[in-house]
Amino acid sequence: MRLNRTACILFFTALCLFLCGSFAVSAQEIIMEGTVYNTGDKKPVDFATVILLEARVKARTAGKGRYRLVVPQAGKYTLIIRSTGFKMLKTTIDITRSGTRDFWLQPVRITGGALTIVGERDIQKVSRYTLSVRDLKEVPASLGDSLNALTALPGVIKTAGFFGNLVIRGAPESSNRYYVDNMPLYNPQHYGGLHSVIANELMSEIDLYSSAFPAQFGGPTAAVININTLDDVREFGGWADLGLISATALVKIPLTKTVLKDENFVKENKGYVVVSGRYGYLSLVIPSFYELVMNERLNAVPEYWDYQVKVKYYFNNEHSLTLLAFGSRDYIRFTNRGGSIFEGNEFDPLFQSFSFKTDLMSFTQGVTYRFEPTKRFNNELLFYASLNDSSLYTNIDSTLAASWTKGYNNRSKPNIYGFKDTLRFKWLKDIAELRIGADIIFYDFVYKGYSFIPNEWDGYSIPDFANEYEFYLRPMDNTTLNMTIGGYVENKFAYKGLTVTPGVHLNYLERSGHFIADPRLLISYEFESETTLSLAGGLYSSFYQTNPYIFAYDQFITEIGPCLKPERAAHGTIGIEQKIFLFTIRAEGFFNYFWDVGVQDIRVQNQFDNSAEITAYGAEFLLRLDRTEKTAGFFGWINYTFTQSKYRSGLPQWIDEYGDTYIDYDYELEHALKLVLGYTFGKHTISGKFQVYTSFPYTPISDSEQ
Repeated sequence: MRLNRTACILFFTALCLFLCGSFAVSAQEIIMEGTVYNTGDKKPVDFATVILLEARVKARTAGKGRYRLVVPQAGKYTLIIRSTGFKMLKTTIDITRSGTRDFWLQPVRITGGALTIVGERDIQKVSRYTLSVRDLKEVPASLGDSLNALTALPGVIKTAGFFGNLVIRGAPESSNRYYVDNMPLYNPQHYGGLHSVIANELMSEIDLYSSAFPAQFGGPTAAVININTLDDVREFGGWADLGLISATALVKIPLTKTVLKDENFVKENKGYVVVSGRYGYLSLVIPSFYELVMNERLNAVPEYWDYQVKVKYYFNNEHSLTLLAFGSRDYIRFTNRGGSIFEGNEFDPLFQSFSFKTDLMSFTQGVTYRFEPTKRFNNELLFYASLNDSSLYTNIDSTLAASWTKGYNNRSKPNIYGFKDTLRFKWLKDIAELRIGADIIFYDFVYKGYSFIPNEWDGYSIPDFANEYEFYLRPMDNTTLNMTIGGYVENKFAYKGLTVTPGVHLNYLERSGHFIADPRLLISYEFESETTLSLAGGLYSSFYQTNPYIFAYDQFITEIGPCLKPERAAHGTIGIEQKIFLFTIRAEGFFNYFWDVGVQDIRVQNQFDNSAEITAYGAEFLLRLDRTEKTAGFFGWINYTFTQSKYRSGLPQWIDEYGDTYIDYDYELEHALKLVLGYTFGKHTISGKFQVYTSFPYTPISDSEQ
């Protein structure tokens, strides 16, 4: 009996010690959980990283912004929360027991009337402006179109006033490049420049690099227009717009998966689908209306449409796959039978029977695989194909017209296939980040029909359509293959307010055998007073044989080999920016020099030579008033740009009498003053824009010969 009592006492003692030890261990483990929210739209933030520094534990927010951390013991810890597109939250918290704690992240951008400065140091400020999708809508007199809205920025104009392509800082339009999520966009606008081919609602923002752009961009020598599409769909939604000349619609569908977490079923974000498109219905409405009102038939009406599809799927937090496809078409036919194409009763008999038609189609699709095991390392693989088809037909059916005006047709198909691999690695915490990129691009350029070759035409005056020797037609039926191999290396060093980013872009063209290494550099310093001084510049190159904008009208250039050098340019920019509450004051000076610029002339070798030079320099000044999200108030800016753009052909005097003389370039706009002012209240915005330009480039005529 005594033994049994002793055994029972020992058993209960051991049990108590075990339970006490278990409670002690459980007491040391503290569970901290909660939700991370966005201060802008009050919604949860997915894929944010939550870190307790001293405890060396971290977690990522999943569906609905939820996180869960196991804390080893009570104490004070440094909490860090990071997420792309938000300012980093860093604070000290005292943890004594398990509980729920919610945190709020602030978006990195302040929305202005049409400018948004993204708060990331690795994106340069000098020679760069950013428009968010909200800003694109609020820029007045742009028909709500993204690329038209860019003309309200300093140094940006169009080749034909309200119409035409973008000209930036007095450089040639063919030297710019457009990108959509790192894929090339070779047909950026519809209907002579009224609409962009990418819907505004699909965009998240547009980065405009006026010059001195970073090493990741190879190919342009003037400026870069980089369009970033939306990458976050939380709920089903859509948008539609019915305008006078076109209709646009967009649908967003989130992809979710129901999973079991912590004994609860939650919806996990697995991606999204976005579909958008535009259709221009001028040809359905305008001809009937015109004939009813004017009692005569309308000779020409343009037709156009475009579409965009983006699908993204997250396999997990480290792997994702994105499909982006977009396409467009522009078509116009003009026919004049027995009437005049001029106002009044007088007409040129040559054009009693005249017709032309153009048809431009472009289809681009790409697949991107992203691998991001940690916030310090990520890698992206991109495969894309850009298929383009452009045709032109003209005919003057008159016995008075020269033979080269009859039945002219030209069809070009610049098809481009590319592979890109980009890698980013933060190898020294937040101080140093290495960026490496490599690409291989194949060019399959097909052209058929005829090409106009000038013979007696001087290149400036209106051609004499009755002169048999003004031009001659060269038949074409060829396929030209080209290949470039390139890449870039740059390293961003950031310490306190100082940022230094050296880099180099490499490119090699197989057909010509030319290899180019273009060094580039960015230096900036941001003081605690929110004053930023920046200096950027470098060398830039472009191969004429692979330029799709030139191929549209000079197909033979793709066949030229080593004798055709690439176009070269040197950019230099210095700027200062000062922020005072919601005001930003900004000033920049730039000097861009272009050499080995192409000149077409039948009297030079291959009818194309690298003899021309361009200098473009000037200054930009900007005063901007921003407004914070979801608040009423004024916004807007005023900017002034002074530009001098000079050109000389470099041709021998027997070809060009002024070949060695710098003259005003076609794209020089000496003075440009732009004012945008708006007021937002609730969901309503009232805004206006004022612009004034001076100078028209020309050389005064001092003498003439009939």
